[in-house]
Amino acid sequence: MSEIDDRLLQQMESFAIQLASHAGEILLEDFGTDLRVEFKDRHRGDPVTKADRESQEYLREAIQREYPDHGILGEEDLALEPKGCRILWVLDPLDGTKNFLNGLPIYGVSVGALDEGRPVVGAISLPAMADSLKQGSGIRGQGSGGTKSPGQRTDRAIFHARQGGGAFLGISRISVAPGDGPRRDQLVTLPANFFRHWRFGGRLKKEGGEVRSTGSTVYELAYTACGTFYYAVFGGPKIWDVAAGILLVKEANGEALIKDRRTWRPFTSFDLDGKRQSRDLKGLREWRVPLIVGSPNAARLVASSIRRRLLP
Repeated sequence: MSEIDDRLLQQMESFAIQLASHAGEILLEDFGTDLRVEFKDRHRGDPVTKADRESQEYLREAIQREYPDHGILGEEDLALEPKGCRILWVLDPLDGTKNFLNGLPIYGVSVGALDEGRPVVGAISLPAMADSLKQGSGIRGQGSGGTKSPGQRTDRAIFHARQGGGAFLGISRISVAPGDGPRRDQLVTLPANFFRHWRFGGRLKKEGGEVRSTGSTVYELAYTACGTFYYAVFGGPKIWDVAAGILLVKEANGEALIKDRRTWRPFTSFDLDGKRQSRDLKGLREWRVPLIVGSPNAARLVASSIRRRLLP
């Protein structure tokens, strides 16, 4: 398989930054307002809002204008696969919807591009805390929908990377946290139900770090890439949750390990086991694989320390 020209990757990276940034603005307009909520499951555990759909519609239209021959896969039932397309844009228009609905500014937009299953470009937009508070829970229920005037500049945290180009927060290069193991004062992130099904053995049995669970996969991936979280574990994320974030971590000198039957192996592609059919949109939409990210030392340490909890 031939490599994509770096000039094209640079163009796609700049475009992904623009996409994530503007989609973040769309979300901020709705943050802290009363939104109609629909649910994608009968247990009412997977909400979707007007903000999700508006963000995804903007992303779809922008990509189709700029790259009409590229494919698109989005969380909200979006799948476009032009014949013979090599590049697939994978979109999460709003990750952390429950946080968003409750006025917690821990959510994000994820824009990733795959080259025949391999992440090659990624951008994640997260709300800047001060901006989110202006639009957020302090004004919920007042009917104002926010205090931002037209044209007011909004700052966002934009994480971005391209294959071979390093990872950045804005214009600042970022790197995963160094070290051979977490200190007691270092933050790590685990799924909320992690200790119901798993436990740590080995070196992490006594000291695994200070655990957080934020409710947003893209937030946790971005902040692992810049070293805020020493490592992160995800129980079964979907492709749109991680398509951009995996690249961010790897370009930030980190490692991404996925569970392959009973072992953990380095992530290289969403093309599972080299089978081309897993690259079609149906196969990619169904992709759900446990994931560990962090520095190479941290990821391998976590992988060697996880034990399944025995049922009583």
